[in-house]
Amino acid sequence: MGPNENVINQVSTLRDTDHDTSRAGGDIPAGTPYHRVLDRKTKGRGIPRGILAIVLLFGGLLGFGAVAAQISGQIDLLLGRDSIVTGGTEFTTVTLAATFASSALLIPWSMLIQRWLYGVKGRTMHSVTGVFRAAVLGRAVLVLVPVWAVYRPS
Repeated sequence: MGPNENVINQVSTLRDTDHDTSRAGGDIPAGTPYHRVLDRKTKGRGIPRGILAIVLLFGGLLGFGAVAAQISGQIDLLLGRDSIVTGGTEFTTVTLAATFASSALLIPWSMLIQRWLYGVKGRTMHSVTGVFRAAVLGRAVLVLVPVWAVYRPS
């Protein structure tokens, strides 16, 4: 078995150690596909929980965005900038950073939603194998930081 086949096997199944089975009322057999783990944990209540998860995630998107916009608007006012958030015409660096931060807050929010509604640990959301992938973060930083630095208005 080559290294790629091993990764494919890890991605296609969720190990017993990657989720909490105590709320499901029993053990989930090894090799159960990820989507079936959530289905089994809901015990037939999957559609209402799925709708609630979508509503909570969308609420987080709107809520985090609104709070970040207000904070960035206040910071821009203190710095004397005419931000688009406060009715001006400039899309400032602070507004851009607040937008990034509000989007980034959706990751832990979705992990909390999944833990609360399905009892599955949040680490399975950033990687099915349950490990943080630093190389992916590094590549994203190498692409986004220079773009952000070039865009930054004076």
